[in-house]
Amino acid sequence: EQASNVTRTAWLSKGLPYEVAATTIDCQCGSAQQANNFINNLIAADAIDVGIACGVEAMSRVQLGANAMNGPGSSRPEDFPWDMPDQFGAAQRIAENRGITRDDIEWLGFESQRKAARAVEEGRFEREIAPIEVPVMGEDGPTGETQVISRDQGPRETTREGLAKLKPVVEGHIHTAG
Repeated sequence: EQASNVTRTAWLSKGLPYEVAATTIDCQCGSAQQANNFINNLIAADAIDVGIACGVEAMSRVQLGANAMNGPGSSRPEDFPWDMPDQFGAAQRIAENRGITRDDIEWLGFESQRKAARAVEEGRFEREIAPIEVPVMGEDGPTGETQVISRDQGPRETTREGLAKLKPVVEGHIHTAG
């Protein structure tokens, strides 16, 4: 995770061609999305024909502010004039300011999951996911067999009743893991 050019390191460690360029983006969060944006723009500009975009984030291992001059913590001065809430505080504030209720977000979450399930059923994501061969895992590790995976693990079956039973991520707030 702290391997300087992690993209190049991963590429070369698999014995792939030395002549292929690699770029690492260090966004601390959202690197994969930014990598996709870069690839898209390079293809649109006719600079490349094909590219691979990926992201490596380990936010649980490298805490926010870890690269600040005086170590982890806020890099903002004490008289910093703007409030900087975490994502849950910001989401709650937006909900309160806009009159969004828990019922509203549960309906939106339910509809989103329903539409995603239909899209999977209709094969709409098939061109988005490249099938890969992976080891079959047993209780003691790899079994020596392989299988082809061609879809991810989501979406999960969701009901409005199930969403209503979820506890909020932050006590007293409306947002849940649903």
